[in-house]
Amino acid sequence: MTITNGATRLTGVNHVTYNVKDKDKALLFWEDVLGIKQIPSQVQSDRIIWLQLPDGTMVHLVQNEAGPSVPNHHAAFEVEDISGYREHIVSNDVEASEITTR
Repeated sequence: MTITNGATRLTGVNHVTYNVKDKDKALLFWEDVLGIKQIPSQVQSDRIIWLQLPDGTMVHLVQNEAGPSVPNHHAAFEVEDISGYREHIVSNDVEASEITTR
């Protein structure tokens, strides 16, 4: 899908960045619970972990002692079975909001 606005074309998501208090703990969640794999960093920093989804979209976990700058940072992912995936998240002791649609 391509989003067009005049001469500007958006063709997808390149990356999503999350500020986290503990990047190693966050990595365990992304790898062990969500199944997203870490990839080599493209920058020299020990504060950033890079991950990549199967479609190529990247997730950057940035260590920040203060944690998220906005409490409602989020990303929306498409899944085959939203109810089943929510159950998977909750069964891994992760708090998850109720499913809503737009």
